[in-house]
Amino acid sequence: MSPARIHPGRRLGRALLLAAALALVILSLAGWVPGFPTFEHLRIPYLWAGSALLALSIPLRAWAAAGITVMTLALNAWLVLPTLPLGNTVAAGSADVTLVHINIWKDNATPELVRDLLRREQPDVAVLLEVHDPRADQWLLELERLFPFKVTCGRVACGVVLLSRWPLEKIETTGLDEKPYPGYVAARVDRPSGAFTLVGTHLSQPFFPERQAAEAEWLARRVRELPGPVVLTGDYNATPWSNLVTRLQEQSGLRRLARSWTTWPTWGLPIGIPIDLGFGSDGVTGLRAEVLGDVGSDHRPVRFTLTLPPGPAVDAGEGGTAPRLVTQP
Repeated sequence: MSPARIHPGRRLGRALLLAAALALVILSLAGWVPGFPTFEHLRIPYLWAGSALLALSIPLRAWAAAGITVMTLALNAWLVLPTLPLGNTVAAGSADVTLVHINIWKDNATPELVRDLLRREQPDVAVLLEVHDPRADQWLLELERLFPFKVTCGRVACGVVLLSRWPLEKIETTGLDEKPYPGYVAARVDRPSGAFTLVGTHLSQPFFPERQAAEAEWLARRVRELPGPVVLTGDYNATPWSNLVTRLQEQSGLRRLARSWTTWPTWGLPIGIPIDLGFGSDGVTGLRAEVLGDVGSDHRPVRFTLTLPPGPAVDAGEGGTAPRLVTQP
């Protein structure tokens, strides 16, 4: 009995699915090849693409494509899912500090939406990135009643602004033109129940892997020398499952505060990637990290709810050895 003939269209479909499955494998493995870190950050899109491939492969009985796709899905899921807020990820405890982190985007045509969101959320502190002119932006000046204390990059251009309802004292900052330093501001927050160090940062894009890695290494060294406890938030242009973020945690001694959903790009959610992350030193606990609504940026804001170790207020600089790079704006 002769085997059933396969329709040419079905044969072509199976071949195309097999080619797509092999391409997905190559992209998934390429992230581990030195010099190609961009592919490593796209594992959530790979999961969506793999799910679509599997759904197409089964009806066509493209078993080779389906088998390869299942293995690729398993690899990416193994790396990605532990970093996302699946299940009950809210830690027990009452909040000591609320923090909103926003990359407002340098091309944001509606920055007043950032102002409105901060007024609604009323966090204790805020970290803003890609701020044009913190001394002149009207929407930012209108927040002075909510946040009477502000620290900026000063005379250098780094785009990072720290806002607080408690007194702030700048520890150090760098500018975007001071490579390999990232955009970076660190300040001591004089919280009544115990001071802490707040750091905002913005790393280069992964298209420049050597620069980005150098910035992350520099950041890790600086953070280790700051007075604790330390809370760090930033746009790292890197995902929590990436080698860069893993090394940053190992070298800095910080831990991720809480898992959050994707934050970039806003038009691509939920197939985007989480690159706006928060970290804390020993004793700092992230109770939750909530991705907030659209503010006209290509990033979504993140609200962190934290607990800090108890302790008396400490003046800026105490407990650490980091020299001040810039002391006055």
